[in-house]
Parts: sequence; structure tokens; C-alpha cells
Amino acid sequence: NGAEINVQDKYGEAALIKAVRIGALEVVRFLVDEGADINTQDNSSKTALMKAVRVGDLEVVCILVGEGADVNAQDERGWTALMEAVKWNRLEVIRFLVGEGADTNAQDERGWTALVQAIRKDALEVVRLLVENGADVNTQTNNGETVLMKAVGGSALAMVRLLVANGADVNTQTNNGETALMKAVRIGDLEKIRFLVANGADINAQTKYGWTALMQAAPDIEMVRFLVGEGADVNIQTNNGETALIQAARVGDLAMVHFLIANGADINAQTNNGETALIQATEWGRLETVRFLVNKGADVNTPDNSGRTPLILAEEKGLQEMVDFLKETVATSRRR
Repeated sequence: NGAEINVQDKYGEAALIKAVRIGALEVVRFLVDEGADINTQDNSSKTALMKAVRVGDLEVVCILVGEGADVNAQDERGWTALMEAVKWNRLEVIRFLVGEGADTNAQDERGWTALVQAIRKDALEVVRLLVENGADVNTQTNNGETVLMKAVGGSALAMVRLLVANGADVNTQTNNGETALMKAVRIGDLEKIRFLVANGADINAQTKYGWTALMQAAPDIEMVRFLVGEGADVNIQTNNGETALIQAARVGDLAMVHFLIANGADINAQTNNGETALIQATEWGRLETVRFLVNKGADVNTPDNSGRTPLILAEEKGLQEMVDFLKETVATSRRR
């Protein structure tokens, strides 16, 4: 009878789910004819339809949907049958489910949609199918990441092109303020960087900490050169007042320091603590950078908020060669 046919084992699986899971088509037909609960769920809230999708048996999927299976049911993680189909790359099943009203914009517990899943698998044809059937190209996950960012991070340029062509916003920011351009910069993909900039990416957008794509591009001088050429502001400051030059000086990246100064970086800009590029370079023992900054006109007498000049810092650190150079420089500046 109906009660017995729907009895569940310790995993919550009724006979219908078991039959679907092992691909027993005739048993599935029999159970359905005998009144098995089409929407029965196991202990993880997975339905027979989800199991059928995972197996990839389109005929069973058709039978279940034809008998009233809920195509938009969600398991305990928020996954739908469509998401399962995308995960296992069941293109014909995806096409069928979408045609039967599967919600292309349902989100799981992380805020991921079927489109996010398809992009993570770099499944261009699936992405195209989902977008054609209403998938939101500007949906964001719980951390604010967009599908475009997912594509920038792990897919070919063709995927990025497809999303932008279908209206993906290139300037949406995550909860931390990151953009798709910043993601492309972080992974060092100049081809995607060029494409995003050409399609309106805000080159001077800042994260919630004030970082820009230019700051994240260091130490890749080619990437920095491209961004500056496209209008990146070399004097933007982070929340704590750092500029790209101060950051480059701290790590002793002489090529970057040279390039930034040549392109208008304020050599005497100060952080919220009053530290200049010269002070940072001194504190971290970057002698060649200190020499270069001084030769380019960095003020050797500017103190930080604690009253420490580069010379005082060098003396505190016991950097004798640095001390000798700065003493000579300070003496020269006083004679002028």
C-alpha cells in the first residue's frame, strides 16, 4: 500500500529514490504507477529528481517531472536539480529542466546559482543556455562576488566576453570592495585586464581598505605600465594613507619606484602616521631605494607623527651605511 511504498530507511531513502539512484527504470515506473511519493526527500533533503539528474538518466527525469516532481525543490544546502545537472554537465537534462520551469536564479546557501556552477566548470555552452533562459548575469554570492568575477578568476576569455556581451556589470564590487578588474590583476591575466578596461572597468576603484588595481598589480611592471597608461592614478591613498610609491619603497622595488616617480607619484606623500616613501624604505633597510629617492628629491628632514626622521630611524635600526648616507645628505641639505 501507499504507506509501505513510501517507507524510508535510516538515510531517509524511500524505494523510489533507491530505484532512481541505481538506474532501475522499470522499478521506477512500477513505483510511480503504485503511487510512490514523487517528491520524497532523503535525510539531506535530496529528491528522487535530484538523484536522477546526478545519474544523468533523462528518461527517468522526464517520468518524474511528468508525474509532478518539483523541479525547484532544494536540498539542505539549497541545491536544486538544475544545479546538480550543471555540476555533472548533463546538457540535455539542463535543457529539459529549464523548459519545464526550473528557476535559473535559485541560490544555494552560499548565494551560488546554477550559472555560478557552470562558470566554475568553464562550461561555455551551458552558460549560454542558462543566460538565454533568464539567468541573471549580475547575481552576487553571499560575499558579493559576481559571476563575472568567477569567470575572470577561472575561465577562458570567451566566458568573460559572453557575460559582458549579455550585460554583466564590470564595476560591481564585492563586500570587500573588490572588482573584476582587481581579480584579473591579482591573477596576472593581462588579456582579461585589457578587455575589462576596454569595456568600462573603473581603473581607480578602491576596495574597502582603499587599495586600487594599480597597488595590487605590483610588482608586475608591465601590468602597472598598462594601468598607468590607461589612467590609473598613482597618488591614490589607501585608508591608512599609503600610496603605490610608499608600498613599492617599503619592499625595495626600485624599478617600480622609478616608474611611479617618472609618472607623477608624489615623492613626499605621507601616510596617516606621517610616513613617507623615504621613511618606509629606511625602516625596512632598502639602501638603494633610499639613495634613489634622495637623488629624486625626497625630503630627508620630514619626520613621521612620532617625530622620527629617516636618519633617526636608521640610527635606531643600527643601519650604519644608511646612517652615513643620510647624515651626509642632511648636512648637504642644511648647507643649501
